[in-house]
Amino acid sequence: MLRFYEGRITITTAGEPQLIRLGIDDEYITLRDAIEVGASVVVRNFALTADSSNSGSIVIGGEKVVAALATRQGFQSIEPGQRFVYPIMDLQRLWVDAETDGNGCYFGFEYDLDA
Repeated sequence: MLRFYEGRITITTAGEPQLIRLGIDDEYITLRDAIEVGASVVVRNFALTADSSNSGSIVIGGEKVVAALATRQGFQSIEPGQRFVYPIMDLQRLWVDAETDGNGCYFGFEYDLDA
């Protein structure tokens, strides 16, 4: 059965990327358990939107993603209020960094609870 999950990330300290994390609601136990053992978590229709009140860019990439403009690394940079959408995404490989402390983003995706 397809389900939809949504969450929020706040980058407390710019330059310290965060891995997309999921909640602990029992409904999402299949995904949570996969993450805890380090398995791939492939989801569909992944969307990430930078908070419109951000004062800098959000950058999406691998674990070495850097949002700072002078040393930026990552595959997608989004400005406040912009959205990044990808049809299939492995959450174990998706990290997020912010140019400014306290900036954040919202994300959502579809997944198969019975997978």
